[in-house]
Amino acid sequence: MELTQTTIVAKPLPFADFVSPESKQGQNFLNLSFPTTRNEYWKYTRLGKLKTAKLKVSQTSNITVETINNIVAIDGYQLVVFENGFLRNDLSDLTGIEENKMLSNKLSNEYFTALSDASFTSGINLKVKANTALTKPLLLVNSSSDSESISNINHNITTQQGSEAMVCMLDLAAADGSGFLNSVTRINAESSSNLEVVNLQVLGKATAIQNIYVDVAEDASFKHFGFSLIGQLTRNNINVNLNKTGAYAELNGVYVPSSSHHIDNHTYIDHIAPNCNSSELYRGILSNTATGVFNGKVMVRQAAQKTNAFQANNNILLSDKATMNSKPELEIYADDVKCSHGSTTGQMDKDALFYLQARGIKKTAAVKLLVTAFADDVVSRVSDEHLAELINAMIEKQISEN
Repeated sequence: MELTQTTIVAKPLPFADFVSPESKQGQNFLNLSFPTTRNEYWKYTRLGKLKTAKLKVSQTSNITVETINNIVAIDGYQLVVFENGFLRNDLSDLTGIEENKMLSNKLSNEYFTALSDASFTSGINLKVKANTALTKPLLLVNSSSDSESISNINHNITTQQGSEAMVCMLDLAAADGSGFLNSVTRINAESSSNLEVVNLQVLGKATAIQNIYVDVAEDASFKHFGFSLIGQLTRNNINVNLNKTGAYAELNGVYVPSSSHHIDNHTYIDHIAPNCNSSELYRGILSNTATGVFNGKVMVRQAAQKTNAFQANNNILLSDKATMNSKPELEIYADDVKCSHGSTTGQMDKDALFYLQARGIKKTAAVKLLVTAFADDVVSRVSDEHLAELINAMIEKQISEN
């Protein structure tokens, strides 16, 4: 028998074309495995379609201010716009802000963080000076306008000692767009500073994976509000370290997946220092064949005595075919703490629905009224009343259309 030589061609790794193997960040990324449901961290979220998607870097200029205003019209906010991963200078006000073009020195073992660190095209470096307050919130837009685009964005935000700021992050995609938005935001809240981040996601058919890393110092406060309204697949990872005494973190979210959309919220709050407080409230409204995930973990280290941590996840299923996976977790190594967590998932309250209908309110309107009130427990916590009103209107519209 004559033997012939066979050449074995290795199957290319997902996204390998977007990173340089010569950089430390690129080497780090190429050593990581693509996440699957065998990994507990990704147990409920399948990424098979993303793994095989044909994506490209696309520098286009299709987004306009009108496009943004059609999603949420926020007048008077400082605006910074990124389209398909590139800064739109013509639409952006960079007063007091630098564009981020430097690769991070940190090497992450989280797959999509490592991808962004190795291949991001743009982002911002924002420092709010000590003992000052931003006179108006910053509107930061990450947009996808190309159905085959990959957007790797990398932001750094620091609130220096005694400062205050509010950042509204708007993730959006064209209605028929199916691109991939991959963003990393690193936040440092220095002592006695206050930062509020409102994250609004209207993503059409796009896929979005967001990683936020937060360090909170002594007597500093960090608040995050995530509103995920539309998106084929959305994954939000929020990781908070309460590093010094008196640090405070508040994480809130409302997600309204419909059709066959999938929204996954993962939170991790690490109580490292004593006398720190944290609070989490996430509420889901699921319809059609949508799926939702909430996995929130609170870690209390042995040194973190006098910890006060609250966590709650509540969900309403508007369809028998909708699915919710909820997994609140507490891991406590200190003995002088007050910690609680809970989760509820169920159908609409029939008694409340009957009560409203008995008073002449049609069923459709009654459902809308109850669900909007359910979401408003979160929305009403947003400090900017005008923004809260706009978000409530968007949630109402989303519910009405489903």
